[in-house]
Amino acid sequence: MNAYEATLPVSPLMSVAAAALSFAVAVLVLSGLSALVTQALLVTFVRQPLQRRLVRLWMTKRMKRLQEARPAGKELEHELLVLTHLVRRGSLFSLRYEQLCGQIATALQAAIPRYGSPLLLKLFGARGVDDALHQVADARAGEGGDDGGEARRRIAFLVDRGVDELQAHLAKRWRWIDYLTALAVSEGMVLALAYTTGIVPRSIEIWLYTSIAVMAALLSSLVRNWLERRASF
Repeated sequence: MNAYEATLPVSPLMSVAAAALSFAVAVLVLSGLSALVTQALLVTFVRQPLQRRLVRLWMTKRMKRLQEARPAGKELEHELLVLTHLVRRGSLFSLRYEQLCGQIATALQAAIPRYGSPLLLKLFGARGVDDALHQVADARAGEGGDDGGEARRRIAFLVDRGVDELQAHLAKRWRWIDYLTALAVSEGMVLALAYTTGIVPRSIEIWLYTSIAVMAALLSSLVRNWLERRASF
């Protein structure tokens, strides 16, 4: 830039465009870094224990709603792990919630013909499954002259609906957990960068940094969900 160009007035539009470009670049760079850090935190430290607790609480509350003589949440959890053959290290809860519910649905469907795990079938099938389970038990004992086919289809439908309810519950919880974790990581990275470079943010700059962190967290969550779904195929 020569001396003449340096004296030219800068239009307000150019200033706004430059500021918008800087904001967009900051959001994109921060969202990439936030996605990496957040994914590492969730997969390594957060997902398994938190998802275990979410599923256990859902099963306990559902059993209470059915007004059954209910076992402890840990007993329900153990039976679920045995049913899915994923007892070791609780690996079932390390899966994404969609995969977790898919594993549960497959295991429950396999349990219906052999009348396996009636407690979990009742838990996921809710009240409407009791009569159908009795019909399946009678068919296995050779009573009633019925092979129990219609009852099994009824149980399968009710159990699938129960698994869908669990998946909707987990999806709602994880949407907030993912975003809040990404927001905390993004905000922490922005403030750490500001203070390590010796910049003490003023009030308006704090609002700007917070806006960058909020946008980066939102974009980070979208990117991580997209990448995980691509990786699962």
